[in-house]
Amino acid sequence: MKKILLSLAAIVFVGAAAAGATGAFFSDVETSTGNTFTAGALDLKVDDVQHYDGLVCANVGNQQVPNYAWVLETASTTTARPELIGQPCTGTWTLTDLGPSHRFFNFSDVKPGDQGENTISLHVDNNAYACLDIGTNENNENTLLQPEIVAGDATTGPSVLVGELAQNTQIFGWLDNASTSGAIPGDNIWQAGEKLLFSPTSLAALSATTTLTLADGGTGSPLPGGSTSYFGLGWCAGTLTISAPGSWSCSGASMDNKSQTDSAVATVQIRAMQARNNPTFRCAPPVVVAPTTGSLVVTKVVSGSTTIPASAFTLHVKTLGNADVAGSPQSGSSTGTTYSGLVAGMFVVTEDATSSPFIVGFSGGCSATSTPFAGGAVLVNIGATSTCTVTNTLAQ
Repeated sequence: MKKILLSLAAIVFVGAAAAGATGAFFSDVETSTGNTFTAGALDLKVDDVQHYDGLVCANVGNQQVPNYAWVLETASTTTARPELIGQPCTGTWTLTDLGPSHRFFNFSDVKPGDQGENTISLHVDNNAYACLDIGTNENNENTLLQPEIVAGDATTGPSVLVGELAQNTQIFGWLDNASTSGAIPGDNIWQAGEKLLFSPTSLAALSATTTLTLADGGTGSPLPGGSTSYFGLGWCAGTLTISAPGSWSCSGASMDNKSQTDSAVATVQIRAMQARNNPTFRCAPPVVVAPTTGSLVVTKVVSGSTTIPASAFTLHVKTLGNADVAGSPQSGSSTGTTYSGLVAGMFVVTEDATSSPFIVGFSGGCSATSTPFAGGAVLVNIGATSTCTVTNTLAQ
C-alpha cells in the first residue's frame, strides 16, 4: 500500500510539471521611454545705434552700468551740434525686446537741414520673415509763434491745431547688409548694391500705418536664425534726395518758419513670423481695389435663317443720354461682345434697322421697350456683369 501511494504522488507531481511547461514560449521586450515633442521658439530681439549730424549715441559707461551720451563718430568728424557732445541720449541700446523706453527717434530741437540715421539689427533664433510697420500718430502745431503766422500758418479753423513738421520730415530705409565689396554689415552707410526698402517719404504720408517688407515669402530669403540682420533708417528735416544708388543728401531749403515749435510722433513696429512651412506669408496683404464699374455682355442670336449671320446686324450700347459707350457700335456676335468699365446704371441696347423681315426680341436681363428694332434696357451694377441677348426671328 505504501508503494502504491508513493507512485500516485509521483504521478501527480509529474503531471503538474507538464501542465506548467505548456506556457513557456520564447519572448523579448524592448522599451523606449521619454519620447518628447518640444515646440521651437521664435523670439525677435532688437538693438539700435543712433547717429545724428556727425554724432553717435554711445555707451560711455560700461556693460554693467551703461551710460549713453553723444560723442563724435570719429576724431576727425565735424558736427553742427557741438553743444550736444557729452549730453545724454536715448537712441542706442543693446539687444532687447522693445518697450516704451526704446525710441528710434527722440529729438527736441530739430532745425532745417538736420539729418540722422539709425542702424537697427534684428536677431532671431529660427529662420523668420520680418516686417516693419511705420505710422505717424501725431502732427501737432503746439505754440503758434509770430514767425509762423507771418509765413502763412493758419490762425483759424480746424487746421490751426495741425503742425507742419511731419510734412517737412522725410525718412527712407535700406538693408544694411554690406553688398559692396569691403563694406561692413551694419556700418550705418547706404552703399551701392544695398537694397532700398522704401524711397524718401514724409512722416505726414505715413499717417496711415505703412508696412515695409524686410523679408517675406515674396523675397524668398528669410532672416537666418542664429545670425544678425541689419537695416538702416535715414531721416532729414527738409528734402531728402537720393542722387544715386547708395548716395543721399539732405537740404533744409524747403522747410520754412511754419514748422517752428511743431512736433511729430510716430510708432515703429517690427514683426517676425516663422518662415518654415509658411511660403505664402506676405508682410503686407495684397491691395484689394474695390470695383467702381461693371460690365455688360451683349449676344446676338439669329433664328429662322441659316444664311444670315449674327455679324450682319449692328448693335449699340447707349447711355440714357443716347451716347454710345466705348466700343459701341459693334457687329453682332453669337458668342457675345463685352463692354467693360461701365459706370453703374441703366443702359439701352439698340439695333440698327434692317430691311430683312425680322422681329426683334430681347432677353437675358433686357426687355423690349417698343417696336421691333427699338431698344432693350438693362441695369449694370458695380462689380457685376449683366447680360443682354438680342434675338432676331425671321417673320413667317
